[in-house]
Amino acid sequence: MIDGLYTIKEVSLLTGLSTQLIRKWEKRYEAVSPLRMPNGYRGYTAQDIEIIRWLKSRVEEGRPIGMAVAERKRNMGDSDSKESRGFSAVKAEVDAGGPVDILMHYLDKVDLRGADQVYRQVRALHSMEQLVSQVIKPALLELGEKFERGELYDCKACFCSQYIREVVMTSRIGRE
Repeated sequence: MIDGLYTIKEVSLLTGLSTQLIRKWEKRYEAVSPLRMPNGYRGYTAQDIEIIRWLKSRVEEGRPIGMAVAERKRNMGDSDSKESRGFSAVKAEVDAGGPVDILMHYLDKVDLRGADQVYRQVRALHSMEQLVSQVIKPALLELGEKFERGELYDCKACFCSQYIREVVMTSRIGRE
């Protein structure tokens, strides 16, 4: 495990599924969407592993994998987890804690859905100039400071800075 991300080989060992089957479930059924580490390898979160384990148990009970994935996606809206609470809950967090702190929280947990919700909320309320000066720049400075203090390792630092770079580029392209 590197900074909260597991390789496909580690996921295979933890779930008892072959790496080929895990890739097939990703490609055919979109069972999970692993991140890409800076070296190009798949990076799975603990949540991804739990999803794969749950899907495996459903398949072992006789449910076809496609139906198990559909069931999980339907039930995802019933969960109380931060990942599925929706836009209004994230908006309340951003309003209460400040967008930089909340964005950093989600990036630290390698939670793209939460980070995207925070980013969209902040983006909807501010101009690009305000977004860069009040959120992006402070977030990048905090990343650098955490890295220098040894609180953030290479893999996660690359992931966080790459995420910020991508959302900024996407925003700029969308506005031109």
